Amino acid sequence: MLEKAMRDLKNGKMVLVYDSDDREGEVDMVVASEKITPTHIKTMRKDGGGLICTAIHPDLCNSIGIPFMVDILSHASEKYPILKGLYPDDIPYDEKSSFSITINHRNTFTGITDNDRAHTIKKFVDLCIGKRFNDFTKEFRSPGHVILLRASEGLV
Repeated sequence: MLEKAMRDLKNGKMVLVYDSDDREGEVDMVVASEKITPTHIKTMRKDGGGLICTAIHPDLCNSIGIPFMVDILSHASEKYPILKGLYPDDIPYDEKSSFSITINHRNTFTGITDNDRAHTIKKFVDLCIGKRFNDFTKEFRSPGHVILLRASEGLV
C-alpha cells in the first residue's frame, strides 16, 4: 500500500493519509507540492476544509530562514504581550506545532484563488529546487494563503 501511495504521489495523484488515533485522528489530503494543480487545490478546499499547507524539509527551512510560528510568537510577545497567551504549549498531540508563516507569490492578486494558491506553491518549489534561497523575499509576501509547515527531522 505504501509503495502504491508513493507511486501515486510521484505521478501527481492525491493520496489520503490517516494520522493515528493517538495524534489528530484525521485524514490529510496529500499531493506532492511540485505536482500541485488548481484542481488539487479546489478538491482540498471543497472536500478537505480548505486549509492549504505545504510541508518543507528542515534543511530548506534553515537555508531560507523560515522559522516556526511559535518562535515568532515568542519573540514578538516582548512587544505584544497578548501573543504570550497564544503560545501553543498545550498541544495534546505534539511538543511544537510545525506551522510557520503564510505566503503568497508576489505575482498573485489576492492569493486566495485555487490558481493563486497552486501558483504560490509551484513557485516555492521552483525556488527550493533552484536553491535561490536569497530570492525568497523578492518572490513572496506575507501574510498569505499558503501555510508553510516545517517538516520534522527524519520524516521527509
